[in-house]
Amino acid sequence: MPSDDGSIIHEIRTEPGLVGKRAVLHDFPDRRLIPIEHPAVYPTIAPLLGKRIRADVIREHWDEVMRLVASLKAGHVAPSVMLRKLAAYERQNQVGIALQEIGKIERTLFMLDWLENPLLRRRCQAGLNKSEQRHALTHRSSMGEGSRWMAAS
Repeated sequence: MPSDDGSIIHEIRTEPGLVGKRAVLHDFPDRRLIPIEHPAVYPTIAPLLGKRIRADVIREHWDEVMRLVASLKAGHVAPSVMLRKLAAYERQNQVGIALQEIGKIERTLFMLDWLENPLLRRRCQAGLNKSEQRHALTHRSSMGEGSRWMAAS
């Protein structure tokens, strides 16, 4: 279990995506970096910062989060089942809140990597372009419901 804010970041950074995947941000310009310390500690980048991470919640529920991650990685529970169970609670589940806070750290780390790494930016843009092209092709092919595809001779 991490003992301080720095080790939480270390644990998350050494376990990429916790379950092995990193998110791609579609609304990057609208996102804020989420600090561990109070945003006033970073006055030069304060406009880029959101509310601070609730490290106490992560620390308190770290063992439960790690058990959940181990179950997901081992295939004992499907991610959809886990999300459904977390969403089923009337009041917000503290483990769910801890997972949200870890997600904010993951997103902030990705954003920092993205800002720092031109190769990552190019790869993300190429993936986004490919997705947009696939979507455009699907849209164009579904436009003519009554028409038929003809092979070129």
